[in-house]
Amino acid sequence: MKNKTAIIAVHGVCPHPRYAMQDDFAEGLRQELCRLQHLNKSWSKAILWPVITRSDASASDLHATAVRIYPEGETPENTEHFYDVFEGYWSPIDKNQTTVQAVLQWLLRSLFSPLNGFAKLYASPRKTLFDIGYVLCAFFIIVALLILFAAIADRAWFLYASIVTCGMQSIWDTVRSAGTPCGKIIPGFLAFFTNPVNAVNGLGSRAAIVLLIAAIGSYAFWQLIFSVIMEMQRAWRRRKQKKTGDTRIREGPRTSWRYYMQAALAALSIFCFGVLAWGFPITPGARVYETLAPAFTLVAAVGALKSALALIQGFLINFLGDVQIYCTQDENAKFFELRKSIVQAVESVILSVLRTTDDQRPKATVVHVEEANILDTEPPVVQPYYDKIFVAAHSLGSTIALDALMNIHELVEEQGMSETLWRRLRGLITFGTSLEKTRFFFDVRNPSYSASVQRWRDDVYGHLFTKNKSVLQKANTGHVGIYWANFWYEHDLVANQIVSYRSSVAPGSRLLSTTTPSTHSVCDNVRLGSAFPWRVWVHGDYLGDPQFWRSGLDAAGKQYTGAAQIIA
Repeated sequence: MKNKTAIIAVHGVCPHPRYAMQDDFAEGLRQELCRLQHLNKSWSKAILWPVITRSDASASDLHATAVRIYPEGETPENTEHFYDVFEGYWSPIDKNQTTVQAVLQWLLRSLFSPLNGFAKLYASPRKTLFDIGYVLCAFFIIVALLILFAAIADRAWFLYASIVTCGMQSIWDTVRSAGTPCGKIIPGFLAFFTNPVNAVNGLGSRAAIVLLIAAIGSYAFWQLIFSVIMEMQRAWRRRKQKKTGDTRIREGPRTSWRYYMQAALAALSIFCFGVLAWGFPITPGARVYETLAPAFTLVAAVGALKSALALIQGFLINFLGDVQIYCTQDENAKFFELRKSIVQAVESVILSVLRTTDDQRPKATVVHVEEANILDTEPPVVQPYYDKIFVAAHSLGSTIALDALMNIHELVEEQGMSETLWRRLRGLITFGTSLEKTRFFFDVRNPSYSASVQRWRDDVYGHLFTKNKSVLQKANTGHVGIYWANFWYEHDLVANQIVSYRSSVAPGSRLLSTTTPSTHSVCDNVRLGSAFPWRVWVHGDYLGDPQFWRSGLDAAGKQYTGAAQIIA
């Protein structure tokens, strides 16, 4: 039985390395096909590079690479039943383009601007309270860490300044008071930021050296702590993946290199604190703990600062910043061009896959993933004429993918692409989708949308998508509507059940100005059980969650079809 299927995987918010989403999705699909013994076979994975035939090719002529999943015992270039996974990669386009101040201003304008009847967040009160509470907790933790850093760093500064500059006999004598003679001559902690040169000169060279050594030791210590935590997480994932036969994490030189770096960080922190303890005693005969107590205070301050900066960069800039940039609809804003580039990046991949025809007969070089050996010196000829094409999108990638599909649909309606090519598109799989939230941010900033615009937008959704999975069993020429399945966790801050995407237009029917007032859902929602609260951030768990791939009962007790069986 011939079945050539393509999947375009679109990643979501936060920085993603190229091919990561593609490989994760392909490996998850391969494992589930093996578990199901699909076609009574096990499945392998290989990389496919389409060959550019133009002699004057440029970077714009590059094709998207594919990860091919094919039956074991067959060669990837000759098999008649395979799944090619492509990647809609847009991560570098908008990274580091916004600031903390801009993100906070955008949130305040969006959440506290006068709401209108058009803008509404379609979610249950429980889900809404959870999401708001999650964001507020994140902000509270960031502010608390910054306050903690300021307080502890100020204490550490005064301890070092008073001990080294004023010659205290013991750290227990350093009781801060503005009226003490020592307190009057020590520059304040804020002076280190406003005028660091004068502040350091006010302390003297010995105090400056002590602070520098303590700062280096503190930084090395926390780098070691974070590295060990990441190593423990990696070991946990590796043990879990070995149980399921996952080969995505491999041992190699980089593992040994991490151990060497951890040993170097440990040696550097021990060296710095050792120098402080024995090279810079407070007073002759001072105990070691009296010398190291201010250093450990500085360690706590550095830990609070690094944690706050990590949350600011990860949550505000990389997470909320992506949403801020993509939700910009003002064509005069610089973010609008970034938004267009993001949609075009995903749109170009979908178009290239849709337009791949049997007549083109592109060539490809195939390399086994596990062995990384070229199969043939001459690139074999393949015929990637896809019988079915699916789009699988995570997080903000689901909003981007939907916008790209809407643009391509307009291209089809305007006869820029044939209906035959468009009908290869059979399914849209969203997981951890931000569609409801991005729709709210779109709507709240555009209160002038008319009812006719809203109806037209919903009519197009109904024309294109359906929640009836039986359309997957029909031939390309006979199916009506693209099957849309949405997987989500209730404790996922980003995700929501798709509620507002409703239409009065039947799938595949003509778009007319007269529609019935009754509406129907265009999406098949599946609520999965999450690992919250044991895992606070469950947004990235979908591809590693067997529930996502396998059919069964969801968290609401409803029978559903897993992603692997939707595609297969």
